[in-house]
Amino acid sequence: MGITAVGLWREPVQAFGVERTARTLRAAGLTVSSLCRGGFLTAVDPTARAAALADNRAAIDEAAALGTPTLVLVSGGLPGAGPAGAVGGASGGNVRAAFGPAGPGVDPAGPSAGPSDSSPDPAAAKNAAPATAENADPTAPSAHPATPSAHPATPSAHPATPSAGPLPSPVPTSSPPTSPSPFFDSRSDPASRSRLDPARDLAGARERVADGLAELAPYAAERGVRLALEPLHPMFASDRCVISTLEQALDLAERFPADQVGVVVDTYHLWWDDRAPAQVARAGAGGRIAAFQLADWTTPLPEGVLLGRGQLGDGCVDLRGWREKVEAAGYRGHVEVEIFNPRLWERDGREVLAEVADRFRTFVL
Repeated sequence: MGITAVGLWREPVQAFGVERTARTLRAAGLTVSSLCRGGFLTAVDPTARAAALADNRAAIDEAAALGTPTLVLVSGGLPGAGPAGAVGGASGGNVRAAFGPAGPGVDPAGPSAGPSDSSPDPAAAKNAAPATAENADPTAPSAHPATPSAHPATPSAHPATPSAGPLPSPVPTSSPPTSPSPFFDSRSDPASRSRLDPARDLAGARERVADGLAELAPYAAERGVRLALEPLHPMFASDRCVISTLEQALDLAERFPADQVGVVVDTYHLWWDDRAPAQVARAGAGGRIAAFQLADWTTPLPEGVLLGRGQLGDGCVDLRGWREKVEAAGYRGHVEVEIFNPRLWERDGREVLAEVADRFRTFVL
């Protein structure tokens, strides 16, 4: 099917062995588009923060060993509200597919796989089949670690084709609200910030993410790895990701060099935001787009919401329009299809992979 790359989750890679995974991929002629995930940097407790930083350094080392330039970061939710599981609440085993870059008029090079951003409830996915392209539990450690050579990752979107026009001009960052309420921006008043319960202080949590990036970005750069902040849909703001918009992700990323910290553009999380297209242009102008991921939005959402991503073309997202926006912003990397859906996992992985590739050509190109 022309798959050239896979995006991996840490837990199955660890179970299979980092070096063994790298050798298997090389033997299969595959590269790693990205590794998911690091992050979960919002803890207040010093011991918990130290553990999260140590886990992120380990993730960076794993990404370097796998030869991927991108480690996807999910910031973490408010203290005390995160999912149970491994350090930082990160646990997963999904493999995703991504299409590699191709020029205008060229057939898709094929799907390659990419990382994921949110971790499904282990109880909801404990019976998932072995991790394959579309047949993997994105969060629960799997008894059957993903073996890229045997089961190619699910296709992700076709890479952005070169843009004929100039890159869009950057969009100025909006100024922080001027309201005196600490719930709008607790950074403006340290005294009022100290009165906030950390479990309710979104701005304070985002600042702790920035503090974590300040420690991790140089470490990652020394190893040839770029950190990619992924904003998640606001429904995940309390327990998984206090960064809910591309604008918020860029406001944090732009405190650091572009080659050290970028952002992830994921249609599932951003399709609803009418300010996101301008932020895509801003990200492209600054060289900040580190990964591009596709999934459709279908309703009703399942209980727990994590496993409700739709197959390409089944929902309401303008997938082709998003590809065109990211392409126009200058992105030339892999486009990853990332679908967490038990109904797809129950089917034969190769059949789903072929379907995703066909849907990609129909709804994305």
